[in-house]
Amino acid sequence: VVSVIAAHHCQIATIVFSTTKRGTEDLTVKMKRHLENVTKEYRPDLMYVSKSGAAGRATRATEYDLLVSETLMNGGCILVNDTGTAVKKVQNRVYQAIGMQASSALRGRLPLQIIMDEADAFYRNFDDPTQLEQALTEFVKESKPLLQQSVS
Repeated sequence: VVSVIAAHHCQIATIVFSTTKRGTEDLTVKMKRHLENVTKEYRPDLMYVSKSGAAGRATRATEYDLLVSETLMNGGCILVNDTGTAVKKVQNRVYQAIGMQASSALRGRLPLQIIMDEADAFYRNFDDPTQLEQALTEFVKESKPLLQQSVS
């Protein structure tokens, strides 16, 4: 939570990848509870994103896309399930947020940190990577995060 708040203060978006739908939902609830005690100006927007969309926040796909991109662009935090499809959807929203950047200094990139919760569960098949592993590797390569943290 401290890393997410510090990143938000510096206008750096955070993407937290966690394991299982239930685990990601539980982590979202815990983080929201901790962030309630943070002064509004330092409190980042927090959004749980499943492979099917933004839980409880949008009714249409276009609203979902815009909410995710705006959250990222404003230094917010996105929590994502451990599926290749969810990773690719968030990667597309990162590209959309990059396109929305008004500042010419930021155009073409999005200041980003990636946090891998339960990181040891993400990479297991070095010889024959899963779709999730391939999607994460591509995402990290393309997004060029300022910081990547692995928590186990």
